[in-house]
Amino acid sequence: MSGKYCGRGLAICSLAFSISGNPSPAQDVKPTAPTVIGALPEAQQTKLQTDAAEAFGLYSCRLASISRLNIQDELSVRLEFDGIIHHLSLQRNSLRDASFTLRVDDGVLHLVEPPPSRTYTGWLREDPIASVAAAITDDGQLHAMILLDNDTWYIEPVGRKIGGAAIDWHVVYRKGDVKPTNRSCGVDGALSLAERIAKGGNDTPNHTILAGNGLTEIAFDADVEYYQLNGNSVPATVVDIEMIANLVSNIYRGQVDICFTITGIIVRTVEPDPYSTTNSTPLLCQFTQHWNSTNPVGRDVAHLMTGKEIDGSIIGVAWRADGVICAGNFSFSGFCPGVPDGRADYGLSQSRFSSSLANRINLTAHELGHNWGA
Repeated sequence: MSGKYCGRGLAICSLAFSISGNPSPAQDVKPTAPTVIGALPEAQQTKLQTDAAEAFGLYSCRLASISRLNIQDELSVRLEFDGIIHHLSLQRNSLRDASFTLRVDDGVLHLVEPPPSRTYTGWLREDPIASVAAAITDDGQLHAMILLDNDTWYIEPVGRKIGGAAIDWHVVYRKGDVKPTNRSCGVDGALSLAERIAKGGNDTPNHTILAGNGLTEIAFDADVEYYQLNGNSVPATVVDIEMIANLVSNIYRGQVDICFTITGIIVRTVEPDPYSTTNSTPLLCQFTQHWNSTNPVGRDVAHLMTGKEIDGSIIGVAWRADGVICAGNFSFSGFCPGVPDGRADYGLSQSRFSSSLANRINLTAHELGHNWGA
């Protein structure tokens, strides 16, 4: 832990506690880029809404037309849905730590220059208490999550999922619009932080590590399949990871006064990479063993973003004991034969299992919740 803060209070790892045992897997801104509110004939709009709901796994949704956004320090985004005009006030906010590095494994792991950060935080002018986290992809499209007092809204572009849709069209939906999936976490019997938040609760994991505000250092590893799902593009892979991390951080900051800073990202672009299995627990074991033996990036917690289709219904797994973040050595003998004792601050997400931004955010928030002991 760097000793930096997420607000008031203590840095995470400065708290005194003992962990042992075996983990189980388990002010307004000046408008700089006003939007254009598009209009479609009613029949076309109805069809686009229907197609969008199906593509994103939603019961229902709304449409908003948002013109291409350029990366600027401050943005004001105007959108209309349900007959109401909303204004997002956004400020550029990189999650990258001062020590941030981007490494590419193309057969040899080496440093590369990272692309510009594209993450934002902000608020609704009509509801300054609402918290907004967003990212703008390299094609100028908006991905955003709006945390209200009693609801959550999501915004993401339609064009990437529906052929022929204009680039400015975005889908807007509430958390209650998202259809349930039959996919699951590999950790048994745990009610995650993400699930509590999704239900509107405010009960956080009962662990002394959450007693103060803190900035948690996180590092990411992207396997070859994840890189391929991001168009075989290192910049696009980085943008995608930072987008998810920014929105997850917004959840944790609002609920338990924890936020994340990214110390490093590794993108693997050629096979073989260190991760060969599609079985969830052995994959977590491979990730654990590789990072404990090589220690490629300093961090409090590390997360693998995998593009593999994990066996069965599982889409994520993480080590869970009485909190593994900032802890010492753990024994993996019951789960990972031959893997030496070591750090257990690891988890993984099959992030692209869903087209829905809501599902992708909640998956990674869920797995990180296990690392906190949830």
